[in-house]
Amino acid sequence: AAGHPPIYIVYVRKPDHMLSASPEQLEEWHKSFLPTPTLDSGEPRMVYSYKEAISGFAARLLPEEVEAMKHNPDFLDASPDEPLDFETTHTPDFLGLRTAVGRTPVWRAANRGDGVIVGVVDTGINRHHQSFAGAWPHVAPPAWNGWCSFESRMVCNSKILGAKVGAMGALPDDGNGHGTHVAGILAGLQVPGASINGHAAGEAAGAAPSSYLAIYKATATAGSLWCIDEAIKDGVGILSISRSIKKHPFHQNDIAIGALSAVRNGILVNCAAGNYGPRASTVRNEAPWITTVGASTIGRALRTFVRLVNRTQDLPGESVFASRAAANVRARAVYPGANGSYKLEYCTDLTGVRVMGKIVLCRIGGGEPADIANVVQNNGGVGMVLMNLNFIDSIITNIPDAAIPTVAVNYADSVVLTDYVAPAAAPPGWRPWIEFVPDQTIFTQQPFPAVPYFSSRGPSLVNGGILKPDILAPGVNILSASHTDNRGFVLMSGTSMATPHISGISAILKASNPNWTPAMIRSAIMTTAEATNRQGNRITDEKGSRANLYTVGAGHVNPAGALRPGLVYGVGFDDYVRYLCGLGLPDREVMKVASINYGCRAVAGGPLDSDQLNYPSISVEIRSAVGTTKVIHRTVTNLLRGMVWTHVAEVNHPMGGVVSVTVQPPTLNFASPNDEMGFDVTFTVKQALPGTYEGQLKWRTKFHPQAVVSPLLVTVK
Repeated sequence: AAGHPPIYIVYVRKPDHMLSASPEQLEEWHKSFLPTPTLDSGEPRMVYSYKEAISGFAARLLPEEVEAMKHNPDFLDASPDEPLDFETTHTPDFLGLRTAVGRTPVWRAANRGDGVIVGVVDTGINRHHQSFAGAWPHVAPPAWNGWCSFESRMVCNSKILGAKVGAMGALPDDGNGHGTHVAGILAGLQVPGASINGHAAGEAAGAAPSSYLAIYKATATAGSLWCIDEAIKDGVGILSISRSIKKHPFHQNDIAIGALSAVRNGILVNCAAGNYGPRASTVRNEAPWITTVGASTIGRALRTFVRLVNRTQDLPGESVFASRAAANVRARAVYPGANGSYKLEYCTDLTGVRVMGKIVLCRIGGGEPADIANVVQNNGGVGMVLMNLNFIDSIITNIPDAAIPTVAVNYADSVVLTDYVAPAAAPPGWRPWIEFVPDQTIFTQQPFPAVPYFSSRGPSLVNGGILKPDILAPGVNILSASHTDNRGFVLMSGTSMATPHISGISAILKASNPNWTPAMIRSAIMTTAEATNRQGNRITDEKGSRANLYTVGAGHVNPAGALRPGLVYGVGFDDYVRYLCGLGLPDREVMKVASINYGCRAVAGGPLDSDQLNYPSISVEIRSAVGTTKVIHRTVTNLLRGMVWTHVAEVNHPMGGVVSVTVQPPTLNFASPNDEMGFDVTFTVKQALPGTYEGQLKWRTKFHPQAVVSPLLVTVK
């Protein structure tokens, strides 16, 4: 595309003075070959600066610019970038599932989750999709006690062990698409040649492609409880629930109640945090026995530029429309919402607007984007630009596969676009033209990972102050199986998409460590999470600002680290009952939630304050009077073997001197696996400044690279 040259791989001779150069120095030297550091659009030319694979770099260059490089004595050769088979969902590579733990790739170390049964409570499944192909007859794992409720048991196979629906006479087929997409993300087989309209072509795979699926279809809470009930009987090891209900206290939350029963039976339950951000206290599924999953980006962009023809300016957007068709779209542009009308701004009704033969600018939010595109098409429009709202901001979360060429742009570029199409003081005879310029899929859309606007935030209003969400996982523009096309794939965004990533990773951990409890698996995932993005900075939100702990929880999932956590925080069913009593719930409510027949007076150990629950994160509330202290106790279990392991506490607390944090004892010595040791964390107010303060507690040990990290959240009131 003009203004956006193709990518070339440039090979260079490394001079003596660069042999011992740091990565940063090497990249600067590579940049010295470029005619300019950036393109006219402002995007950097440099795509990759290689450190080990080759001596050279990849950059956006015109052929004549490559020719000019030949005069540099250190230039060796250059070749155009060529497509390779790639991880279409991108997330297995992005999550490092092919990378090494020690010397063994994560998937290989856990045999891709083989032998683990994961139950999915959702809208059913497209049983015919190639992502779920399997053998029949087959030998089910010993733990499986379920059955198949399709019209023939032969439909279920060595991938889909069973499928049930909580409605009489119904079948577990998916008429919605949500359940099929979720199941594909979780445990879809490795499928070569997957793409969406030719974009991001390569091999698709779920997070745990060798795990078994047990499908449970439900549309309401009663059916959901039935599904959980069946899953417990069927012998699943993990439950993945990408659904939620309106916020209720635990005793009115059927999913929370059913989930606690599942946990009591040794089943890990992972649930979506909800898509109600970016407002505070919108998080759902926030019970401490549930792993609550927020969403993140993966750095992939399906790039199509919106060219402002009259200005010779290109704006980066994203599109899944077939490239050849989109390349022919060049037309006058119109912004119906320039007069402030809601219907016109969102293009829900274009009556009386002259859009025939034009590209139409529409704000996102007036309905399903594909439906809005139909409105544009029905009124004669030939293309649509879908523009982010201010609160959605910089992250494009919806790339519709629409009937007409459609390109999505972020909020900042939408401001440029609307000013171009409908300026406040348009010159006489102003006729703005737009052209769609397809480019290619990129995998370095910085910063990444980042948190999109929709991912629900804490604090929880019902769980007593326990930090939620727990973890982030990929949930923006995720490619997975289609429910209408047995070989097709579609894009979806949401914490619904993030949750099966965590469930697949949980299956990998369960396959490698079959004796781990649900709390141990959750602890391994949380305490090894990454608080920084791939650029080495703290994870950001949709506005590019540093995301707080109520947004990221423990951080972004790190599967390789989770396989070797070193220490874990254990929590049992009795601890959860004590916690419920500590919330001050009446006996009737505790008995309902925990499915027990005794009240809090009979609970061994008595009520437990929520901040004393042995959770991997630590969240406390403390009065603002100087000298006020709060002591939190935690217990960790050692998983390392072969020697005496000494773990040393390290507290990172950029709390502005308002709160001090100390750990006692500061070292923990473990002689054997499964040894337990306790420690106290003391928070002391140093300045009477109310607010929320964040930090980290890290346990480090020599000879084991993975620190055990707990986020610290202190609310001074």
